[in-house]
Amino acid sequence: MFRSPAVLSVATATLCVLTLISSKAVAWQYVDEIDGVDIYERDARYLGNQTLQSVVEVDAPIGRVISVFTDPDERSNWMSRVADHEVLHIDGDVEDSWVESYWMRIDMPFPLSDRDYVLASSYELNPEEQKLTVVTRSIYDERKPENGCCVRAQSVMRYTVEAIPGEDRTRIEMIAETDLDLDLPRHLIRSAGSDWSADTLSALAALAMSEDVPIDERVKDWP
Repeated sequence: MFRSPAVLSVATATLCVLTLISSKAVAWQYVDEIDGVDIYERDARYLGNQTLQSVVEVDAPIGRVISVFTDPDERSNWMSRVADHEVLHIDGDVEDSWVESYWMRIDMPFPLSDRDYVLASSYELNPEEQKLTVVTRSIYDERKPENGCCVRAQSVMRYTVEAIPGEDRTRIEMIAETDLDLDLPRHLIRSAGSDWSADTLSALAALAMSEDVPIDERVKDWP
């Protein structure tokens, strides 16, 4: 299948991101369970960041989870604290592999300033493994320069959405890297990250469990 240079460049960057966040140099440590979401931490101080892994199992088929997750119009309904959101571009074959570039603004609690992000998410559907993998990273896009609304922040995330074998249920894993170059105590950064992750995944799970959500057409024939 033909891939444009933009898709190839993001695929290359995605490989670098996956190499970073799948490093086995530091083991995962269990942190907490919040609203059915298990939170783990990997303290990668040698990289200057903190990595959180969040896992939830959803009583919904993978087709419903993917239907909600891949719909840009639903993002603000499940991703915590999204105050504003704009899709900038979608590139690639949305049937199995595509890249979505978008901007979003995150409402931060007082006295912190709001954050905004310009992101590219690379989506890969794998019918053999009954899995959706999404890698999101910060990018520069001239259509969304920095302005006075917010502090421009950076993010690297990976989502894995996979069917649980033998069950009509779905496992969702989110790995998020957080820059620790903040004037806040480490435990507050971890607490805020844990709460955001739990709020995000529990809201995604709740939406996907609604019988009003259709099965995504791209995965309706998955066994």
